[in-house]
Amino acid sequence: MRFLLLFLLAVGLFSACTEEVSTSFVEPPMVEEPTITASNFTFRVRDYSVNHAYISSQKVSLDEEYFHHLVLTSSDVYVNNDLRGSSQAIVINFRTRGSSIVGNHPLIREGADRYTAIGVLGYGGKETTEFPQQMEANNGRLSQGLLRIEEDGDSYIIDVDFGSEYQAEDLKGQYVGPIIPLTLPKEEVANPELFQGPNEFSYYGVKHDLNYAYLLPMENHPSNELWYYLYLSTEEIVENNVFVGSSDLLMLVVSSNGELLDGTVAARGESRTYQEEVHGKTVQSAFYCKGLNFTTGTAEADESVETISATVETQGENFLIHFSSAAISGDPVLEGRFRGALQVID
Repeated sequence: MRFLLLFLLAVGLFSACTEEVSTSFVEPPMVEEPTITASNFTFRVRDYSVNHAYISSQKVSLDEEYFHHLVLTSSDVYVNNDLRGSSQAIVINFRTRGSSIVGNHPLIREGADRYTAIGVLGYGGKETTEFPQQMEANNGRLSQGLLRIEEDGDSYIIDVDFGSEYQAEDLKGQYVGPIIPLTLPKEEVANPELFQGPNEFSYYGVKHDLNYAYLLPMENHPSNELWYYLYLSTEEIVENNVFVGSSDLLMLVVSSNGELLDGTVAARGESRTYQEEVHGKTVQSAFYCKGLNFTTGTAEADESVETISATVETQGENFLIHFSSAAISGDPVLEGRFRGALQVID
């Protein structure tokens, strides 16, 4: 049944309804940067330089899994623990067990062990990245290879050797120099008043009870992020890990680099720092469905909800979420909350 649901999402028969940070790196230089001893890269038979390296790391699960975001640039874009300005850039996401980035990290595309899978988000060439905007996933034809990171005194040696079926598509190079760490700001404690009130949501003034919450994880996204479908429904819609029956519901498509733990889930397009763009949780899209029938793939109403944001918290066995969205005029379009058990769909 999950296949049917994802198929319907893909072809549009009904819309998509149907902490710790590693700080073991070299501190940013206060006066002078160390001399870069090697900075030659080649992509698509074009040579270009990588002169700076930055990394932000985040513990993303309880079993010591870390997500690392490595940024290699031609220009210095470091500004007060953030990345700002224009530069050619290569961005590589990878995961490790434990906080250390030293070692071999193979490029694995399909069916990947996500502790070693790599997502390449962008390349140099003539294109430039305007930080703090985050690049879209763009692995191209890269299908094999290795990212190798070694310590070299106070610096690092980064070897990138990614190949493809076509040699002209290969991405290869070496950087020797410091890796500037970007530390994550601490998540603000949620206002407990957000979660006070009945389990319900209001959509253009029409109220619906919320009695069930389901989380469907979607792995192997090209950027190596985790994506989730979060269903908040009036009726029970899952039986033996299969979506069944019909219900009024709200569905949020959320991207995150880790488990959907406590914190703010921002609306897509909100102005944020580069760190927040990379490590923050984002509501990529949201849908209100009235009378969604999972058997027939039909609904009485099926509408996209724009610029929705949420706050999530876990308290023991309880999953708490508050969410809202407003029109350009500021008038509320949707608002609601849920407190109760969260069923994760395997």
